[in-house]
Amino acid sequence: MDSFTNMKTIFLVFTFLVSSWSVALAQEVPALLQQGQAFLDQNKTDSAIACFEKVLVLDAQNYDALAFLCNYYFLKGKMELDRIETVYFAHESPSRMQVADFNEDLKRIYNVYFSKAEGYLIQAYLRRRNDHLDELAGEIADFKERIGIRTPGDKKSWFTRK
Repeated sequence: MDSFTNMKTIFLVFTFLVSSWSVALAQEVPALLQQGQAFLDQNKTDSAIACFEKVLVLDAQNYDALAFLCNYYFLKGKMELDRIETVYFAHESPSRMQVADFNEDLKRIYNVYFSKAEGYLIQAYLRRRNDHLDELAGEIADFKERIGIRTPGDKKSWFTRK
């Protein structure tokens, strides 16, 4: 065989492998989404999150996985926020140390939960805008303003409040 025939054969084999791989990945994404939903139905949240994160490894633009992870981290942040506010607002006159600790907790909640939710939200928002995502984006923007990360009127190019 000449070198052109060898190159052509290598190219065809490579093309076949790549197309087989992408077909396998395309079939794996719906199965992972279904498995993630099944884990949610069984209250196995950590396993569901792992499934949705695997979906994003295979398909970084998958709206369902992005929206789920955005909602998950947003709701976890809201739960943590409710928890610390309940404790903080129980004090009639908090000390300076309690105020400082509360402000640090607010920033931690943003860094641990809301920033992750925001990252997934932006990606989901760029694929499909809806009222729910608008609401979450507004709540995250308001929270950022509350803790001094965002100034009033400072808007991201991906989000414009109506």
